[in-house]
Amino acid sequence: MSDEKTATLAKDAVASAVRYKFSEIKDASEALFGHAPAVVDGAFFGKDKEASYTVKEAQDLVEAFLNKPIGTAKKEGE
Repeated sequence: MSDEKTATLAKDAVASAVRYKFSEIKDASEALFGHAPAVVDGAFFGKDKEASYTVKEAQDLVEAFLNKPIGTAKKEGE
């Protein structure tokens, strides 16, 4: 593997490991995911909003939320 490719892979691995506060992810939601902050609110419903998340973790939550069939959402307290 070339040094350039190795450096790129290492850089990508470090970038994916950076953790951000929920509020930072929500504020950057349109730039990160192309969706309004309200979508991030829905995706993080029931999750710990004091915890930190990687962009990949947040993206996975947003995608799962957007692809969830209607009528399967948990009600608060369940």
